[in-house]
Amino acid sequence: MGFDLATLTPQYDLRAIPPLRAVIVCAVRYLHVARVGRCYCHKGWQRFLGTEAAIRPFHGFLSEVDQYWPEPVALNRPCDPMLSFDEALLADMLAAAAGGDRDGFDRMIRDMIPAAGRHAMWFTGSRLVRAMGTAA
Repeated sequence: MGFDLATLTPQYDLRAIPPLRAVIVCAVRYLHVARVGRCYCHKGWQRFLGTEAAIRPFHGFLSEVDQYWPEPVALNRPCDPMLSFDEALLADMLAAAAGGDRDGFDRMIRDMIPAAGRHAMWFTGSRLVRAMGTAA
């Protein structure tokens, strides 16, 4: 019997994950496409986040991610229903923040993000999910 590499790198389908996680992934992909195409629009992004109040906290969270993530965040194409590992991890982190699970949040990224980065991402991620008014 051969070893299946897919068991080490499971992929998640955007169409089958909880709404908060899907919203986060779609918002990150939208922002990337908008930045590349130089067509960033608050109204367009607000459709993903659900409220204009979440736009600034989302920028804050992504700023911390950009600062502390060990490599550029890997995103799948906007039309790809499968999540990259980084997209799934970001979505899981924000779901933990929405559920108030600081220990789980830290456990997910402890090996790759220093304590100061984890704290900054927890703070900005918690602020974001509160602004979105969503639960995990």
